[in-house]
Amino acid sequence: MVLHATFIKAVKEALKKKGWSMRRAAREAGLDSSFLSKVLSGKRNPPSDERAIVSLAQKLDLDPDSLVIYAGRIPAKYQRALEKSGAIRLLSEARTMSEVEAPREKAKKVKKVVKEEMPDELL
Repeated sequence: MVLHATFIKAVKEALKKKGWSMRRAAREAGLDSSFLSKVLSGKRNPPSDERAIVSLAQKLDLDPDSLVIYAGRIPAKYQRALEKSGAIRLLSEARTMSEVEAPREKAKKVKKVVKEEMPDELL
């Protein structure tokens, strides 16, 4: 399966919905059409520049944050909040737990982060 399948699917569906060609979307978003073609065929990764992804999302009437996430990135505005809240540390710890302890401990930690540590702008 293609690593960025959700990104590709979202963009292709938006192109179809708008009745746009891939070339038009690339031109509207300020991207190279050859590059976007390779991304949509799974030969290249989505743009590394968040601004390029946001531009593409806006032109295609997609949620910019979702498209950034589908591209395998954390939107910059959430990254700082996640770092401050300790959520990144929590995810890292949960990944190292054994399968036996993970569900119960993970649930406790997630509940704590959501209720106590997560910034209001992320709730």
